This record gives sequence, C-alpha cells and structure tokens, in this order.
Amino acid sequence: MAGKKIIHPNEAEAGQNRRAQVLEAAAVCFSKSGFHGTSIQKISEAAGMSPGHIYHYFQNKEAIIHALIQQNLGRAFEHLSHIEERSRVAGPADALVEEMRHAVRTRTDPRYVPLELEILAESARNRSVAKFFQRADRAIHEKIEGVVKAIPSSRGLSAAELEATIDVIVAMSDGLVFRAVGNPKMNKEEVGKLMQRVVRFLVEDQKS
Repeated sequence: MAGKKIIHPNEAEAGQNRRAQVLEAAAVCFSKSGFHGTSIQKISEAAGMSPGHIYHYFQNKEAIIHALIQQNLGRAFEHLSHIEERSRVAGPADALVEEMRHAVRTRTDPRYVPLELEILAESARNRSVAKFFQRADRAIHEKIEGVVKAIPSSRGLSAAELEATIDVIVAMSDGLVFRAVGNPKMNKEEVGKLMQRVVRFLVEDQKS
C-alpha cells in the first residue's frame, strides 16, 4: 500500500465543501465582472482563501467554468428527473407540459441569469468551453428525448422531426434567460401558459 494516500471521509467532505465554496465565489464574480474581468485573485478574495488553495482544486479559470456548467447540468437533471417521476402518474405529455411553468420561474431567476449568459458567451468564443457546454446540452437533449418518445403520438415523428421538436422545447426554455434581461417585467404566468400550449402542440397535436 506504500505510495497510495488514504483519504479520510472527513477530509474528502472538507475538500468538497471548499470546492463548492470556490464555485460559489466564482459564480458571484463571473456574474458581476464577467469571465475575463475576473481574476483568480478576485475569486480567492471572494472565497476567503489563497490563490494557491484554489489552484489545488482547479487548474485554471476554464476548469472553474467547466465545473459551473456541470453544476448547471446537475440542476437541469434534477428537473428532468422530476418530469420522469411525474410522467408515471400524469403521463409523459402532461408531465412535460406541467414543467414549462417551472421553467419560466427557474430560467428567469436573477440569481442565475447573469452567470448563464456569461457561460454562453464564453462558449461562443472558447472552443474548449464550447465542447464541454455542447456535451452538457446533448445530455439534457437525450433526457428530454426519452420523455418525448414515451408519448404515444410522438411515434409518428421521423428522427429529424423528433430532433427538431426537442430543439424547439429547449430553445423556448433557453430563450427565457434572454427575455429575463430584455423584459424583466415579463408576465411569467401568461408566458408559462402559452409555453404549455406550444409544448402540448409539439408533442401531441402536430401530427393530427
């Protein structure tokens, strides 16, 4: 066993907590100053730890933004898991439609909007971040595809139509982030109702 360090559970938990502390501080800094306007020094000050300590957990700023994308993916998977659970009771179509109101609330949350826009902007100009972002997007796409395929009426869709259906659903959800900036007084209740009608058409009525 020589040469292999044994990590105590408490030590591992402390490391996870410090890593989360860095991500929380970085999210605040990126939201306020942007990715390129934020230095490791700024993140270290916000996190209350030394730059060297941060480098112990993350190789660079890009690694931090990768971790934030992964964190966002985890939140998305929680919502998608809720749809899957709900679909067993209400059916997949109703579960997906119902989730649209939740999407309006979460995707326009001012705690997350600036960071999501910054991640998207960095993905547009940084190939490495773009690849990581696209993998996360594909994972979400495949989760939604599983729900849509469980809807009987979707069986008449071609592969291209199914792909486009999911892209439109995701585009509506992603677009809420931009609308939260463009129209902060958006009537979320009415927008949610209309999104539900659109999703209902996409998954049930477009073949009728």
